Amino acid sequence: MVVIGYSTLYFPLNSFQERSNIALTALLVEATFFSQTTAAMPRTAYLKLIDIWFVYCIISLFMVYITNAVVEYIK
Repeated sequence: MVVIGYSTLYFPLNSFQERSNIALTALLVEATFFSQTTAAMPRTAYLKLIDIWFVYCIISLFMVYITNAVVEYIK
């Protein structure tokens, strides 16, 4: 999902609608993966590496979405 989100940075600048839709969809799918994965794993008092990985992926996809919005605003 992260690769799909990052690929929107290479789309033509004219297609903001497609870039933002794909980035936002990738972000929502990644958040769903995180939710389902944490629900299926046993609860622990400490942070697991998979939690850190998913949070990193979600933050990076959010930054891709923000980057697309800033590029559209500057354009």
